[in-house]
Amino acid sequence: MAGTRWGTTQEAALLDVLEQSATGRVLEVDPDTGRVRVVASGFSLANGIALSHDERSLLVAESGRYRVWRIDIGADRLDIRAMPPGARILLDNLPGFPDNLTRGAAGRIWA
Repeated sequence: MAGTRWGTTQEAALLDVLEQSATGRVLEVDPDTGRVRVVASGFSLANGIALSHDERSLLVAESGRYRVWRIDIGADRLDIRAMPPGARILLDNLPGFPDNLTRGAAGRIWA
């Protein structure tokens, strides 16, 4: 896991929000090999990602649906629309669009 980078896609961000098209993905990139792997898909504007304090999960802000997900670090090609094992909604029905995520002290998450 050392050196591994994670990111989100936003090529259709506006459509994800306006049409709920759910094209957002979470990607894992190995900087040594350049290998890119899809960790999870089906997000309506995946717009922020952070590693959990225990480094077992990725926390993903789904702005288009006002929620934050917890995705298992070893997940592979999960489609969150199917609510698969390895993905769960951590925060739902937030009062605004969660935009970017940062870990705080004592396990807190800032969105």
